Amino acid sequence: MTNELTQEEKTVLILLGRGETYSDIRKMLNLSQYAMQQIRKGFLTKLGARNHVHAIYLALSQGLIEVPD
Repeated sequence: MTNELTQEEKTVLILLGRGETYSDIRKMLNLSQYAMQQIRKGFLTKLGARNHVHAIYLALSQGLIEVPD
Protein backbone atom coordinates (compact mmCIF):
# COMPACT_ATOMS: atom_id res chain seq x y z
CA MET A 1 0.00 0.00 0.00
CA THR A 2 1.27 3.47 -0.88
CA ASN A 3 1.54 6.09 1.84
CA GLU A 4 0.30 8.85 -0.45
CA LEU A 5 -3.24 10.01 0.10
CA THR A 6 -5.63 9.37 -2.76
CA GLN A 7 -7.58 12.26 -4.25
CA GLU A 8 -10.73 10.86 -2.61
CA GLU A 9 -9.03 10.78 0.81
CA LYS A 10 -7.86 14.37 0.35
CA THR A 11 -11.34 15.48 -0.72
CA VAL A 12 -12.95 13.86 2.33
CA LEU A 13 -10.38 15.45 4.67
CA ILE A 14 -10.98 18.88 3.11
CA LEU A 15 -14.74 18.52 3.45
CA LEU A 16 -14.39 17.36 7.06
CA GLY A 17 -12.17 20.39 7.68
CA ARG A 18 -14.95 22.60 6.33
CA GLY A 19 -17.34 21.11 8.90
CA GLU A 20 -19.21 18.59 6.76
CA THR A 21 -20.34 15.34 8.36
CA TYR A 22 -19.47 11.88 7.06
CA SER A 23 -23.12 11.42 6.13
CA ASP A 24 -23.20 14.67 4.12
CA ILE A 25 -19.92 13.80 2.39
CA ARG A 26 -21.24 10.36 1.44
CA LYS A 27 -24.24 12.00 -0.21
CA MET A 28 -22.15 14.70 -1.94
CA LEU A 29 -19.69 12.19 -3.37
CA ASN A 30 -22.26 9.43 -3.93
CA LEU A 31 -20.33 6.92 -1.79
CA SER A 32 -21.56 3.81 -0.03
CA GLN A 33 -21.07 3.49 3.70
CA TYR A 34 -18.44 0.81 3.04
CA ALA A 35 -16.54 3.07 0.63
CA MET A 36 -16.55 5.89 3.20
CA GLN A 37 -15.26 3.51 5.89
CA GLN A 38 -12.43 2.42 3.58
CA ILE A 39 -11.51 6.02 2.79
CA ARG A 40 -11.50 6.91 6.50
CA LYS A 41 -9.43 3.85 7.37
CA GLY A 42 -7.02 4.72 4.55
CA PHE A 43 -6.27 8.27 5.63
CA LEU A 44 -6.08 7.40 9.32
CA THR A 45 -3.59 4.62 8.62
CA LYS A 46 -1.49 6.54 6.11
CA LEU A 47 -1.23 9.59 8.35
CA GLY A 48 -0.86 7.64 11.60
CA ALA A 49 -3.78 9.62 13.03
CA ARG A 50 -5.89 8.74 16.05
CA ASN A 51 -9.10 10.28 14.67
CA HIS A 52 -10.28 12.47 11.81
CA VAL A 53 -9.48 15.73 13.61
CA HIS A 54 -5.91 14.55 14.12
CA ALA A 55 -5.80 13.45 10.46
CA ILE A 56 -6.90 16.92 9.28
CA TYR A 57 -4.23 18.53 11.48
CA LEU A 58 -1.51 16.20 10.18
CA ALA A 59 -2.54 16.62 6.54
CA LEU A 60 -2.61 20.42 6.89
CA SER A 61 0.71 20.59 8.73
CA GLN A 62 2.37 18.37 6.10
CA GLY A 63 0.97 20.47 3.25
CA LEU A 64 -1.04 17.56 1.87
CA ILE A 65 -4.32 19.52 1.85
CA GLU A 66 -5.53 23.09 2.10
CA VAL A 67 -8.92 23.96 3.53
CA PRO A 68 -10.26 26.98 1.64
CA ASP A 69 -12.33 29.58 3.46
